Amino acid sequence: MGTDPYNPDTDGDSMPDGWEVDNSLDSLVEDALGDPDQDGASNLDEYRKSTDPNNPTSCPAKAMPWLLLLLDN
Repeated sequence: MGTDPYNPDTDGDSMPDGWEVDNSLDSLVEDALGDPDQDGASNLDEYRKSTDPNNPTSCPAKAMPWLLLLLDN
């Protein structure tokens, strides 16, 4: 794979090499802002929320900015 066995994140994009390989991403390229499934969520967001970066129906929930206004009252 060409990854560094002593570094869990060879490309330094905050996503572990194993997760990138498991999800068909390149663990040697900083691709945190990529969005291969074009669902509006970056690879890093998909990693953090445990969703599939290659499936457009599996994406992190969108924030509801109006909710903060309701809760602030």
